[in-house]
Amino acid sequence: MKIVDKITALFGPLDVVVIERDFETLINKTDEPDIFPECLDYAQEILGVGEYAERNPTCWKTFQGQPIEIGSEEWRHGIANILRLTSTHKVSELDNERYHLQVGITLEVLVINAKQLPASSFNGAKCISVQTPFGKFPVVGEQKDHTA
Repeated sequence: MKIVDKITALFGPLDVVVIERDFETLINKTDEPDIFPECLDYAQEILGVGEYAERNPTCWKTFQGQPIEIGSEEWRHGIANILRLTSTHKVSELDNERYHLQVGITLEVLVINAKQLPASSFNGAKCISVQTPFGKFPVVGEQKDHTA
């Protein structure tokens, strides 16, 4: 059963899908570890889908109901800020000039919006779970390809 089918069949429209994913990049030793464009592009792909995208918990925490165009510079800046507060950063020395940076982000999406996500959106996710009033339920653990 596909992930979207599981989410649709088992959970209510106002339950929250929690998607955790890690991103990796190389940065210069002189640079500060930060959220990089690949993280924001993925966040836009996940958070920008659905009829009520502005009501996804990650967006709601960031903009508190203010109408912001998804993908705009202001939107990307706000999402980068919330991800800076909630993500994990792991920095490892690679050589004399660069660090390896691993950033783990968590995105929260309403089930009603997650139903519109393509299966490819879940590729590379470390963990996909759903938060309901009755607790947190895992949908799938870490897998490389979530199209099945």
